[in-house]
Amino acid sequence: MVKTDLLFQLIKSLSKGEKRNFKVLTQLTAGDKKYIQLFDSIDRTDKYDEEWLIRELNDEAFTRQFSVAKNYLYNSILKSLAYFYKGQTAENFSLSLQVRILMEKRLFNQAYRHLNKAMERAEKQENFYEILQLFMLERQILRQTDDYKKLNERIHEINLREKIVLEKLNNFQQYHFMYDQVVAFLTTDPKAKGMVAGSYFEPILKNSLMENESQALSIKAKIGYYTIQHRYYRALGDRKKALPFIEAIVNSYESYPEILEDEWMRYVEEVSALVSEYGQNNRKDEALKALKKLEHPRIKSRNGIDYYFPFYYTQLIGIYLNIGDVTKAAEVVSEFEIDLPRNLGKIPKYQELRLS
Repeated sequence: MVKTDLLFQLIKSLSKGEKRNFKVLTQLTAGDKKYIQLFDSIDRTDKYDEEWLIRELNDEAFTRQFSVAKNYLYNSILKSLAYFYKGQTAENFSLSLQVRILMEKRLFNQAYRHLNKAMERAEKQENFYEILQLFMLERQILRQTDDYKKLNERIHEINLREKIVLEKLNNFQQYHFMYDQVVAFLTTDPKAKGMVAGSYFEPILKNSLMENESQALSIKAKIGYYTIQHRYYRALGDRKKALPFIEAIVNSYESYPEILEDEWMRYVEEVSALVSEYGQNNRKDEALKALKKLEHPRIKSRNGIDYYFPFYYTQLIGIYLNIGDVTKAAEVVSEFEIDLPRNLGKIPKYQELRLS
C-alpha cells in the first residue's frame, strides 16, 4: 500500500478561500518565505513526488531538513485554518482567556465581570464542558477576594449548579452514544432497511431515555432523541412517521440560535434531510419552502465557502424526481452543470469531489 503524504493531502483539501487566507497570514509574519514556495509547488502537482519537489525548490539548505520544513508548513496551515474558522468556539476561548489574563493581573473584579459574560454564552450554547471550566475559574477568583460571606454563598450555589450541569452532560452523552451506534450501523450497512434495520434499532429504542422526549434534559439532548427516532423510521421506510421528528430537529435549532450557530453545519444537513422527507411525502411546496432555509447568508457563504450550493441542487433535483417531474429535474441538472465550474474551489473539497 502506497503511503500518502500528510502535507500533500492537507494542501489538496484546501478551498481557494483557505489557500488565500494562508498566504495572507504568511505574508504578515517575519522569516523565510520558502515555505510559500513549497506550498505552491505541492499545490501545482497532482501526485506527490518528493524528489521532484527537492529539485523544484533548488535550495540545499532548505531541503537538507526537508521533513522538518514540511512539518513546519503542515502546522502553519493548521493554524491558519483555525483562524479562518474561528467562529463561536474561538470567541468562547477568547472570553475564557480574557478571564485568565485578568486573574493573572490580579484584576479580580474585572475578571469576574468577563467570567459572567463567558458563562452566559456557554449556557446559551449548552457548552457543558466550558461551563464546568468556568466554575473552576470562578472558585479561583472567589478564593482571592476578601468577601468571605460572598465566597460562602457562592461555593454552595456553584456546587448545586455544577451537579445540574454534570447531570445534563451525562444525559446528553448517553444520547450521543446511542446516536453514534446508529451512525456506525448505517455506515456499515447503508442498504439495511425494514426488519433488518428494525432489529438493530430495537435495543436502542428500549433504552429508558427513548421513552419520550421529556427524558432529555437539554435542547441538545432533545435533538439527539429526535435524530435517533428520525433515522429509525427513515430506515424502516416509514417516511410519514419520520417527518415529525426531522421537523422537530430543525425547529429546535431555529428556536435556539446560539446552538444553531455552534452547530450550523449539522443544521444544514438536517434541513437537507427535511427537504428530502417533504419530497418523499409528496409535499412539494413545503419542500421548496424548506429549501429556502439554506439561503440564509451565514450558510450560503461562510468564510468564503459556499455550503448552500451542493445541498441546493441535489435536493432540488430530488424534489422533482420524487413527484415524477423528470423534465423539471433534467432542467435543474442542466443548471447545475453550468454552475458547477463557477463554484469549484468555493465549496468544501469533499463535496466538490462527490459532485464532480
